Amino acid sequence: LPISPTLETYHACRERLLNGTTAFTVLGQPGIDCRGSLRVIRQYLKQEYPHLTIFEHTVSRFRSSKPYVVLSSLLNSIKHGVTGGSPEAQMARLVNMQEERALISGFPRSVWILHNAELIGVQTCQIMLDMRDRLALKGIRLFLVNGAFVEPFMTQIASFSPELSASEIQTVFGSIHPLRGLSGLQEYAGVLT
Repeated sequence: LPISPTLETYHACRERLLNGTTAFTVLGQPGIDCRGSLRVIRQYLKQEYPHLTIFEHTVSRFRSSKPYVVLSSLLNSIKHGVTGGSPEAQMARLVNMQEERALISGFPRSVWILHNAELIGVQTCQIMLDMRDRLALKGIRLFLVNGAFVEPFMTQIASFSPELSASEIQTVFGSIHPLRGLSGLQEYAGVLT
């Protein structure tokens, strides 16, 4: 039976989450709603795994890539009251909040859904790698779900190679899933019903 592209994307993401992959990236084209797919992924994950800790962050093209700015923005996304301080203190708060939520939930995973991943720079990747390592020391596994437009994403990834290894890039972006549009009357009808 054919399923909608968004549901197909959710199932692929869920499979990666359960199989221990570190990340999953949804790549879309202009006109195909990548942001909507990420919302559906979040909704289904919360429905299927109500105790799973999920955070959502939108990468802005207008923010600086300095570590304290990136960390402050991530702290804002998790609604932490204190976003300033040194990058070390900011990272400690970010990790501690995730650890606290994972302990409360009883589910040792932390999921971040990142919108506009084509805007992620090297510094943000390094912060995510550091956060993953710190969470792992506390027994918590980080899983990143990225959403991006194909062409700018591929251009951005190509620029990482001198500063990030292939395995580090793989850790942050994981497996790639191209989002497809609806095809045929049967799929359109299925989505509308």
